[in-house]
Amino acid sequence: PTNSPQVNLETTGNASVRFNPNLYNSGKVCLSLLGTWSGAENEKWNKDTSTLLQVFVSIQSLIFVEEPYFNEPGYESNRGTDYGNQQNKIYNDNIRNRNIQWAIVDQLKNPSEGFEDVIYSHFKLKKDEILQQVEDWKDDGTDLTKSYIDELIIELDKLDNYEIKYED
Repeated sequence: PTNSPQVNLETTGNASVRFNPNLYNSGKVCLSLLGTWSGAENEKWNKDTSTLLQVFVSIQSLIFVEEPYFNEPGYESNRGTDYGNQQNKIYNDNIRNRNIQWAIVDQLKNPSEGFEDVIYSHFKLKKDEILQQVEDWKDDGTDLTKSYIDELIIELDKLDNYEIKYED
């Protein structure tokens, strides 16, 4: 493509959650490659060399990270400090709770139109992994909201009788 693609995050908790400093609650995805953040020339979209794969890899490697707190400009200087570790934990605890609340439970209750089968199939197939991840977060000391976990289990259990319509 001549111009950078437009990327919009649909899971924003009704415009209440920023899952990462690069993911705005308006749906904006902030990356130099997309032209939504200033950056060096070699970080911007180049019609001759840039690809969609580059966009996907950038999102995966720069946004979907273990410590998103430090993606906020100026916060990276706190990495490795007691203060930075404390702020990162608070940030991650919140994001993990919002992931359960909005990215899983809300999608199960109100699936995005046209994606119902994909969403139900995905969460049915990934149920055990999701529940294990929640346990791992609890073992890591994440302060998870019990009502979110209870609702997650209820919604995932409803999928036990869901028949997957396609599978590879």
